[in-house]
Amino acid sequence: MLNNCLKKVSTGAIKIGDRVVVPIPKRYVAPLPTSENVAKLCGRYDVQKLKIAPKERLIKVTEIVDNINSGLGKIVGLGFEIDTQPIEINAESVTIGGCYVRVNGKSVLQELTQWRPKIDGRLAVIKLDADNNNEVINSMRAYFRSQPIIESARDVREAEDVLKSIKGQANYVVFLHCDNEAAMPRLWYMAAKLGMYPHDVNLCRNTRGLQYKVRNVARELAVRSRQVPHRIEPPETFRDYSIVGIDATMTSTRKGAVYTSVSMVIVKPGDGVYYEVMPPRIGYNDIEALRKALEKAKSKYGRLIAVINKASIAPFLDGDATAIVVGATKTHGYSRILYRDNEVSNSKWGKFVELQRRIIKGVEVRRFLAVGTYESHDGTNRTVLYNIAGLAEKLARELLGYLFNLALFAPVGNPPSLPWPLHRADKMCKTIHRLLKAGVDSGDLTEEVLRRL
Repeated sequence: MLNNCLKKVSTGAIKIGDRVVVPIPKRYVAPLPTSENVAKLCGRYDVQKLKIAPKERLIKVTEIVDNINSGLGKIVGLGFEIDTQPIEINAESVTIGGCYVRVNGKSVLQELTQWRPKIDGRLAVIKLDADNNNEVINSMRAYFRSQPIIESARDVREAEDVLKSIKGQANYVVFLHCDNEAAMPRLWYMAAKLGMYPHDVNLCRNTRGLQYKVRNVARELAVRSRQVPHRIEPPETFRDYSIVGIDATMTSTRKGAVYTSVSMVIVKPGDGVYYEVMPPRIGYNDIEALRKALEKAKSKYGRLIAVINKASIAPFLDGDATAIVVGATKTHGYSRILYRDNEVSNSKWGKFVELQRRIIKGVEVRRFLAVGTYESHDGTNRTVLYNIAGLAEKLARELLGYLFNLALFAPVGNPPSLPWPLHRADKMCKTIHRLLKAGVDSGDLTEEVLRRL
């Protein structure tokens, strides 16, 4: 779709049915252009770098292409000619070789995607200025072994009083509300401080059905409290390695301070899930914080596959063989489209393109652009860029297949595009960011509190 509107700039188009695909310079864009890349090539920087619906994306790219003069583009005032020769793309299917995530000792994908937790501990439901909804309450009850506590509150202050009154009686709390999103960060924090795992259901945004929403809330609470029945069984090469997903967030507050936080999610073979959090601090940049977290993980958990949410992994290559370092990110300048054999492959989970290898600090880094999620109906999915350091080709591809499988570990909603430990760490960082932006004091966000969020 993106390339269809580029036909004006070249006569060397490749037809795919009624599509027209136009290759552009290999040295600038690989493997195929997106609106962001075309904007960069043509000196236009007003294209939003967000997930854009296909029709809107086509309109934006068309506007840019209309300004291309006779196949010439500009980069900082320098012109170049469009390369009309087809680009050879090495797009392949990952050889999965079996599922590396197991439920009750069985490798069953259906059980993973249809996981219904049964949670130990007591639930409290607080109806915050919302009508009675027995359907939601009855659905929530089915996921817990104990009968829930049902309370009502007319406003946020009453909800805070209810939380204080049920301290020690409930392990989990779910707030039912109607578009009262602004109050949720503060209530989540207070519940976590009082020893409960919080969540909420907005009854006025029933986009996919309440049953679906309630199931995902229950899964989320089970994941946060480490009640996950799934186990990983790595391929033989990586049998002794734990997986750790590491992500950082930097948040500026209204007072002008910039806080850096780090979340780590560790999954150990044959064992459970563990969470480590560095509470918000001043004086660190994200690279320093990530390096500090990686050193802590290596000293505490031994041999690791460290999956870090960064495109560049140079700062984390220190010659220590304790950890295999992998950069995995959706924030990169490469294409959203993978193409091979006259076929656009974005709808096929497990597809990847191997990019040119690099030598960084004397270490060979193998680079892959991968489709780690299913086809999106409302946008063009971002591909995931993987940088895998220090492994030979066969082992790097084996590890890539393993990381693909980890998207299926403890799925809350649809399987994420990133490996689950990194997806989870990213989600924890977003929660910290949201609480700081809502005005929760950084000193109140202790590690004990953050592990419940």
